[in-house]
Amino acid sequence: MAARAKAKGRKAVSASGAPADAVAVAGRPERVAGIILCGGSGTRMGRTRSHKVCASVAGRPAIVRLIGTLRRAGVDPLVVVVGHRAGDVVETVGSAHPGVTFVYQRDRLGTGHAARIGMDALAKFGCDGLVLITMGDKWFEPALVRSALQRFHDARADLLLVTTPKTPKSSAGRLVAHPRNGILGIVELRDIQRGKVLEDWLAMASRKAVLSRGALRAAGLERIRPAKKLWRALGPLATFSHGTGTVRASELAQAIRETGLTIQVGKATLDPDQIEQYSPTVNESVYIGRAAMLRETVCRIGRDNAQDEYYLTDLVELTAAGGKGRVVEHRLARVDDVMAFNTRGELQRIEARVRRVERAATDFTAADKQLASYTRTPAQWLR
Repeated sequence: MAARAKAKGRKAVSASGAPADAVAVAGRPERVAGIILCGGSGTRMGRTRSHKVCASVAGRPAIVRLIGTLRRAGVDPLVVVVGHRAGDVVETVGSAHPGVTFVYQRDRLGTGHAARIGMDALAKFGCDGLVLITMGDKWFEPALVRSALQRFHDARADLLLVTTPKTPKSSAGRLVAHPRNGILGIVELRDIQRGKVLEDWLAMASRKAVLSRGALRAAGLERIRPAKKLWRALGPLATFSHGTGTVRASELAQAIRETGLTIQVGKATLDPDQIEQYSPTVNESVYIGRAAMLRETVCRIGRDNAQDEYYLTDLVELTAAGGKGRVVEHRLARVDDVMAFNTRGELQRIEARVRRVERAATDFTAADKQLASYTRTPAQWLR
C-alpha cells in the first residue's frame, strides 16, 4: 500500500528553495532517489507517545530534520517505509514535507525486507538512477551526502556505505575487511554476541561434566538480554538454557560443534575475535547504489542469522562476493558526523550536537548589535 502526500500543484523543492531533481557530482547532474526505513518498533526508547522517529530534536521531529537534510542535498523523490505506528510517521512527515511517498511494511521481517518494499515503490515511479537508503533515526548534514556521492563516482563503485571508527561502545554492524581479500561483508553485533555465548558455554562444559540450565541461561544473559532475544539468537541451542534441571556437558559441547562457532563472511570463516580484529570501522546504515543493482541484490537477501530477519547489511557481502561488484566505504573521521538513536540518552546526544551546529551557524554578534538599543541591565531598569 502506498500513499503520496502531494503539494498543491507545486514542484517539490529543497529547503533552500531550489528544485530537488538532481545533485551535481563530478561536474554533472545526477538524479538521486531516497528510501528511509521507519518500520521498526524502537522498543529500547521505552514507552513513548509516538513513533521514535517523530521524537523532537532541538524543536523539530527527527524524521522531519532528516528529510530536510536529504532534500537540501538534492535527494528526491523520497520513499518512507512505515510499519509500527505508521500513522504517527505519516502525519508528522506529511504536514512538513509534501510530496513524500509512504509504503506500508505489513510484516516486520527486517531492514532487508523493508528496503525491498521501498525499491519496489521506486520502480513504479520509474526511478533507475542512484538510490540512497538510510534509517529514519539518523542525523547528519547535507555535506555528508554530497561527499559520499563524490566518493561513489570517484571510486567507480557499485555500492557505497558510510562508516565511522569502531569504539568500545559501538553496537553497529562491523565492516569486515580482510587483509588479503578486502571488504567481505558486515557482521551484526548480535551474531558476534551469539558466538561469544557459545564460546562461554564450551568453556563451562570443559570444566564440569554436568551443567545446570540456570547457569547456562545466566551466562547467556551476560551477553544478550532479555531472555527472549537470547533464545532467538541461539536458535535450537536455546533449549539447553530453558527451564530448570541439568544437561550433560558432552551433549552440549557436541551440539555446539555441530552448529559451529564460526561465522561465514564472504569466502572467509571467522570466529568472533577475528571479526573484531578485521573490523576497524562500523556501518552507519547509509548506502548508495544504482537502482537496478540494488533491486536485484535485495531480492537475494536471506534470513539465516541470529535474529531470523532479512538484514539490509547483507547487501555488502552479496555485492562483494566473487568480485561481482565494487564495494567501497566512505570512512568518516568523527563518530558524531553521523548519529543514530535507539535510547533516550542517544537522542539527547544528537540534540546536543545539533544545537552546537546551529549555534555555530548563527551570527550572534550581529544579532546582539541589533538588540543593543532595546535591552537594559537589571541596574539600568532599577534606575
